[in-house]
Amino acid sequence: MKTKVCLFNKIMAFIMLVLMVTGILNYIMPTWVNAQEKEPEIVRVGYFYSHNVMEGMSDEEEKSGYAYEYLQKVSYYTNWEYEYVYGDWDEIINKFYNGEVDVLAGISKSPDRMDKVLFPDYPMGSEKYYIYVHKDSPLAGKDVSSLNGRDISVNRGTLMEEQLRSWQESCGYDINIVTFDGNEDRLENFDSSSDGVTVDIDNTVSADDEMVPLVRVGGSDYYLAVAKNRPDLLAELNKVLGSIYSFDPDFAHTLSDKYFSNIAVNNQMSDNEKEWLASKNEIKIGYLNNYMPFSSKGENGEPQGVICDLMDEMMTQLGISKGLKLEYISYEDSKRMVDALKKDEIDIAFPVINDVSWAANNNICLSNEVISTQMNLVYAGDYSDLRLKKMAVKKGNEIAYDYLVKHYPDVEVVEYDTVDEALESVETDKTDATIINELRKEGYLNNTRFKNLHVVILSDSSSRCIAVNHGNVELLTIINRGIVSLPKEYVITNTYKYAMRLADYTLDDFVHDYQSIIIIVILIVVVTIIVLIRINSTMKQRRDLFDQMAHKDGMTELYNRRAFDEIMDGWHDKDVTKDTMIIAMDLNGLKKTNDTMGHEAGDELIIGAANCMSAVLGKYGKVFRIGGDEFAAILHLDPSKHYEVIRDLHVAFNNWQGEICDSLSVAVGACSGDELDGLKPGDMVTMADERLYIQKSLYYKMMKMKEKVADQNQINI
Repeated sequence: MKTKVCLFNKIMAFIMLVLMVTGILNYIMPTWVNAQEKEPEIVRVGYFYSHNVMEGMSDEEEKSGYAYEYLQKVSYYTNWEYEYVYGDWDEIINKFYNGEVDVLAGISKSPDRMDKVLFPDYPMGSEKYYIYVHKDSPLAGKDVSSLNGRDISVNRGTLMEEQLRSWQESCGYDINIVTFDGNEDRLENFDSSSDGVTVDIDNTVSADDEMVPLVRVGGSDYYLAVAKNRPDLLAELNKVLGSIYSFDPDFAHTLSDKYFSNIAVNNQMSDNEKEWLASKNEIKIGYLNNYMPFSSKGENGEPQGVICDLMDEMMTQLGISKGLKLEYISYEDSKRMVDALKKDEIDIAFPVINDVSWAANNNICLSNEVISTQMNLVYAGDYSDLRLKKMAVKKGNEIAYDYLVKHYPDVEVVEYDTVDEALESVETDKTDATIINELRKEGYLNNTRFKNLHVVILSDSSSRCIAVNHGNVELLTIINRGIVSLPKEYVITNTYKYAMRLADYTLDDFVHDYQSIIIIVILIVVVTIIVLIRINSTMKQRRDLFDQMAHKDGMTELYNRRAFDEIMDGWHDKDVTKDTMIIAMDLNGLKKTNDTMGHEAGDELIIGAANCMSAVLGKYGKVFRIGGDEFAAILHLDPSKHYEVIRDLHVAFNNWQGEICDSLSVAVGACSGDELDGLKPGDMVTMADERLYIQKSLYYKMMKMKEKVADQNQINI
């Protein structure tokens, strides 16, 4: 009986415990669920127009800009829902001080603001304040003293105004400071006079505004500030920014590159520079032979490579292309070229390594960076078995030699007369490895002779500059003005048309590479001829049926593959005109989207990509859908706009957002009719496809790296 009572008590105790736990869970769970389903917090954002910073001045307009994207990034982690309050600067800043606006982007710290608003621990970015004049103003290129007696406009109540006044007091210039409520009135006043003068932020003035900076008057960090009455938002903002910068420390820098890469620069030469040019009939340019895509001497003795494009474009940008002769002199190695520079036999040398210590030892000066390229280690066999004891380098290539000495100090460096010989030494195990930069890699390693060689990307890149003699200040300044005036990525883009000229490709190489395909093609041709004889009548009927097919793709409304083939066939083997441009495009990740999100999402990507292509390219020619995720375009436009079109196309892709998919990625390869003499349409299609596949390969490499990082982060978690 005692045992039964004891068992009964245990059962009752267990039941009571279950009831108690159930009650606790019934109390806790609704609270936990409610916490997980927290409603977005409405945050009022001050919004005033500023080019490339805040654009889209109503809820109906599409918004963009540095500050807008920064705000969106913050909202991803705070669950803030923004309510935009629009106005000019004076309106918004007063509403911010009065608590009618909760957060305001682009606010600089100043003593009077420290008591009025709350600043987070992390700045949005930094800005510099310059005095600007019109590009064609008589003040452009003049000494700062030319500002004496001038009116200078500035936004009222800003840190810019404070620093302008401080600059005036410290320098003692006789200027009249005129203040305005905001950007719109100030810029309208500035534009009303050809010799107007204003103060603006470097980040908001682009080259397209045709304004040039004359002198810097100050600068500061700026913040996403919080209203004084919302310390709760400040605490949350600091927490979120700390988290963002912990895993993405380059976030603000990347965003700055996106919106502020085209800031205005002053390419107007000073009086001293003009006098120096006036005293020169020609400029002698030393360049390296057999160093494509940078430079080389052609069969007729003329220079070729990106050096010619670089110098011509810089002279055009600076407006000195007339009346000044450029004489090119080739050298077999860097040492001879630099020695010639030091003896004043040439005025400038290119390319030289961007190494300040090396330049100082040679008593020469380096320009701004012209181009930077990734370095690659080339080896044979299994990487895990690689032991670096001997490394090959082309004789006279001091850039590669210095890189090896710096990064592999314990390795024996073996010099060869040519790059081909250096690569052959690696393949035959005479040396363990060599290095080659990314721009030269494809041109050499696509050769069948080096099919057994492998490549691994090295961590350090190598950059190239232009060199001048020490003390030649005017020429160095002119060159640097030209470099900063170049369109973005101008040099790297122009290397593509020279990159494939690096190594000879013989008929034996072709047969060796494609012998199995050649045999198959011959068999196919023989069989096809036999079959064609028998089914000639059937083929005629089929051709008639094809002729009745529409020329448009039903999904995208683009021209279809048949329309593309007809145009190419019509061209046959005729030379293309210089204004011709062929673009090959291929959607990245379509299969993955179809597999993970469904074919409706994949169709949205295809249609979205087609719409972007039509919007940017349609006015210059025809756009075709030639496969499931493959597209092409045949355009005719001024060669000077080719780079601009590719840039606008990437911008359209990057800005696209669908209802199902957040973004799309498209690999692009292009070929211009002015790249080579005697180009055929088929050649252009092939070159465009090759460049497309390079971009596509880079995309998938990057995705694999991101997946690897994500997996590693998951493991760490």
